[in-house]
Amino acid sequence: MAKINKDKISDRVCHYLRNKILTLEYQPGEHIVELKVAHELGVSQASVREALQMLESMCLVKKEPYVGCTVQQFDARRIRQAYEMRTMLECYVASRFSAAENKHTVDEMEMMLKKMYEDAENNEREDLIKDDVRFHELLVQSVDNPVLEKMWDVACAQQWTYITINSKEDMSYFPASHDKILQYLKEDNIEALQEEVRSHFVNSYYIVMEAFEDSKKKKEKKKAD
Repeated sequence: MAKINKDKISDRVCHYLRNKILTLEYQPGEHIVELKVAHELGVSQASVREALQMLESMCLVKKEPYVGCTVQQFDARRIRQAYEMRTMLECYVASRFSAAENKHTVDEMEMMLKKMYEDAENNEREDLIKDDVRFHELLVQSVDNPVLEKMWDVACAQQWTYITINSKEDMSYFPASHDKILQYLKEDNIEALQEEVRSHFVNSYYIVMEAFEDSKKKKEKKKAD
């Protein structure tokens, strides 16, 4: 296997391990051994340890005394809870949003949505993930509530955006799914905005669940063969 580029090593290791977990190459309950991963990727154990800490904050792995690091159970219930949390937080933000007081935010979000369309057209999946996260981050930051922003970070918005966008082949879906959010923000139509946010994350949940079940079936078939 090719060695990992040394730029932001812990992030890259986290990315690598996250893929293994989400595609079920690492099974729930399976141990992740720091030294083995370090040798496999040609990086230091410290980089692997830092990556595992990030994965633990995403609730994808857990560390226990005398046991080590194991993959968390990743099932429909956990996926649903993650998207319910995003829905709750961003619906609250929507209820506090004022287009008149946040014209600059709306302008930035419009620019970000334009970039998302360009990312999808150019098949730039990583950029699309980054710009999608930034679109929602701008909305959350608009209410100037540090506690809420911290909760949003803890809910791992970037992690779940990564999962959602990598769960669907057609990237054009994602920028289009933000059109009405931006429209209702501009119109100060709070009720419609909250309903659109709910719909947005329900659809995201089903996209991920479909991909998750497909990965599960493929894994089971491979075992059977």
